[in-house]
This record gives sequence, C-alpha cells and structure tokens, in this order.
Amino acid sequence: ALIDNKLLAPETSETARVEQHSVGKVIASPAFIVLAFAVFALNAPGAGVLTQLDPILEQNGINSPGFAISMFAAAVLVGRIGIGWLFDRLDARYVAAFFVVVGGIGCLMLMANITLWLTFLAVILLGLLQGMETDVIGYFVGRHFSQDQFGVLSGTLFAISMLGTGVGIIGFGQLYDATQSYDMALASAAGFLAVSMIAFLRMPKHSRWA
Repeated sequence: ALIDNKLLAPETSETARVEQHSVGKVIASPAFIVLAFAVFALNAPGAGVLTQLDPILEQNGINSPGFAISMFAAAVLVGRIGIGWLFDRLDARYVAAFFVVVGGIGCLMLMANITLWLTFLAVILLGLLQGMETDVIGYFVGRHFSQDQFGVLSGTLFAISMLGTGVGIIGFGQLYDATQSYDMALASAAGFLAVSMIAFLRMPKHSRWA
C-alpha cells in the first residue's frame, strides 16, 4: 500500500497542477475579465444607492421614505424572480444589459429634481437592478465556465463584486461630503452602469471554457 501511494502521488500532484493551471487560464481569459468588469461596475452603484437611499429620497423631497423603501424592497423581490426567469428564456447578456440601463435611468431620474411619482418610479427601477445583482455571478459562471471550477470562479467574482460594493459605499459618501448633494454620486453611478452594460454585451454567447 505504501508503494502504491508513492506511485500515485506524482500523478495526483500533476493532476492538481494541471487543474490549477486551467483555473488560472480561465481567470485570465477575456470572457472572465469582461464578466469581472461587469459585476464590479454593477455592484458599485448598487451598493452606493442602497446604503444612501434614505437621504437620497430626502434630497428629492420625501421626508417620510417608508413607502418608497417598501416599493424598493418589493421591486428587488420581483427582479430576483423575474429576471432569473428571463435569463432562462432569453439571451442573458441582453437581459442583463437591459436592466443595467434601467438602473442607470433610475439613477439619472433621482438627480433631476423630479415629481413625487417619478421618484417612486426611479426607486422601482433601481430595485429591479438590485434584484439582478445576486443572480448574475452564478448564472454566467454556470453557463460560460466549467462546473468543476464553479466554486473558485464564483468566489473570485464575488470578491471582485464586494470590492465594487466598498467603492460604491465609500464613493457615495465622499462625493456627498465634497458637494453636499447626491447628484454627482448618482451621475457617477450611471457612468459605472454604462460600463457594466458594455461589459455584459461584450460577453461571448458561448464560452470555450464550459
């Protein structure tokens, strides 16, 4: 048994090196890099808006934001279920890009000093975007890359998305402190979402890594 283990060890070690090398190649592939840009640029504005939603609504004249936040939460639920349903039936790249644009429109609407009901509409649009954020990584990794590497690739993208979350939270606060308004932060959020939209559209329909 001892001899057999020694004989098998080099093969096992070589297999591990091949698997590790293949994960590195996938992470360095254009498809993975584009997806990383997409989730980073998606999470930064989403986190910024979510953590600052109450004062953003106050800036737009809603001093009792409970109803608007309830609408946001309901839109998140609808987005989480409905967008996942659309992913399974349509080209997910275009579905993701569409809802990223929807979220960008919501950001721009909130900085335009709009009416009460349009503010509520903007909140709903941003809620739909927030509902998509948790589905994107699992869906695209599962469809474009090997199932054997699902854990490490999903974990890598989740870490990248959390980096975007930190940038969004800190950036919104810093921009507000510098300007005493959320308009610059919301405009920047829309710019991030434009980058995310482009990245989703640049994803290949099929990946050779799957």
